[in-house]
Amino acid sequence: MDVEEFLKKIPRPSVEDIPELYRELDEMTRRIAEILTASSLYNAGTQEVDFGKATSEDLVELISKDPEVMVPFFVMITGLSHRELKRCGLGGVYSLRRARNREATCRHGEERPGASA
Repeated sequence: MDVEEFLKKIPRPSVEDIPELYRELDEMTRRIAEILTASSLYNAGTQEVDFGKATSEDLVELISKDPEVMVPFFVMITGLSHRELKRCGLGGVYSLRRARNREATCRHGEERPGASA
């Protein structure tokens, strides 16, 4: 999957007004694509991720790789609700994201941009 080609196809009507937002969204997309294409759920032949065969362990593993982007991805983009993730054993998905953000703050001495939960 060529993420850069995919990103080029996305309309950007307000890029002059909010360029930083587009840069941040592009970086989030790259991070998500890297995680998903490296997962066992990804089929390189069809370039599809088969979420239907995902176990709760698969979801935990994917989210844990980068909670800052994977929590919003699973909750907002795939349509999985917080309640559905809870049923899969992922009760504290937002706390996973906060824990990652706290680690970033501790490592760098200051909070990363966009790192609030």
